[in-house]
Amino acid sequence: MNPCPKVLKEEFQSVQLSTAMGAAKQYGRKMGVCVDFWGQDVGDWFTRVWGFSGHSPVEFKSALEMSYLMGPDFLFTENADILARYTEQGFIKTEFGDVMEEFVRKFIPENPRFYNHSMVDPDIVMIRSDDTEWGMEDHPYGNDSLSFDYKSKTPFKVFNLLSRGAIPANGIMFFLPQYTYHAELFSRTEESMKSLPLERGVENRRGTTTHDLFYPMNNMIVLDERADGDAIGNPGLIFLVGTRMTPECLNAVEQKVRNGAVCVAMSWLMPEGQPLSRRDGLGKWIVVDDLECSVVKEETEKFLGEKECWTQRFGKYEVRLYNDNGDGVTLTHDVRV
Repeated sequence: MNPCPKVLKEEFQSVQLSTAMGAAKQYGRKMGVCVDFWGQDVGDWFTRVWGFSGHSPVEFKSALEMSYLMGPDFLFTENADILARYTEQGFIKTEFGDVMEEFVRKFIPENPRFYNHSMVDPDIVMIRSDDTEWGMEDHPYGNDSLSFDYKSKTPFKVFNLLSRGAIPANGIMFFLPQYTYHAELFSRTEESMKSLPLERGVENRRGTTTHDLFYPMNNMIVLDERADGDAIGNPGLIFLVGTRMTPECLNAVEQKVRNGAVCVAMSWLMPEGQPLSRRDGLGKWIVVDDLECSVVKEETEKFLGEKECWTQRFGKYEVRLYNDNGDGVTLTHDVRV
């Protein structure tokens, strides 16, 4: 299997992409990106049915460009029939079709890529066990007699820290209680469906902007508890979270710490008898029961990078994404060598 994260779906893009890049790096796989039109929002754009498209043409454009810059082996658009509509004159492009054509014919030729995702070189690595929660309060493995606890939710706390609070601390998708799925507020009755598709969607005053693209983090990837030294690379900051960790992974992390890394580790993952915090070679360990303590915040702050800038480094190439106008969806980029 090759990981293929979705963007424009019910998730935070930086979470999806950092996790997929980590998985591809750790297991030596290819990586794709699926740009999916279904979503929460409504607006004054071509709407085939409520929630489709649940994103604006501006957000679609940014998502295509962002995905391409992350170096995937393949990139595709799911539910591509939103790109055109049928009229008495035959099929004509929608505004989404115009965006796709510009991306293929203009953006890609003008932005040649001399790297790919396999070259990802993180400054921050989160290593978490592959049984952690994702934010719906469901029961693990569909077993009603089991429940998620703080241990399984610790990755949420790390994403929250690394995004300066932009990613919520209670989950990693938009089905959380604090978000509204606005497309569901429009009824899908036999009568209402007769009016669809709508060439211009809803008027501006009824538009919503629940789903954003811009949840910046500073050059991080996510690995699982079987990661070895090659997968980890040479980050400055490592998090060990989740419910379990293999001895082999712990040994690899110990070597990274001796070489200068800072490791924030949950106490239950460490061998018995290890001091809570200690120097080890050129680096140090910070072993805690609670990721929301002040010492973790202080150590993490040093690695967060430039505010309002989402970075990912691939070898000597560093991709920097910005949202200059603050709307959450209009991204600009800078690739530095």
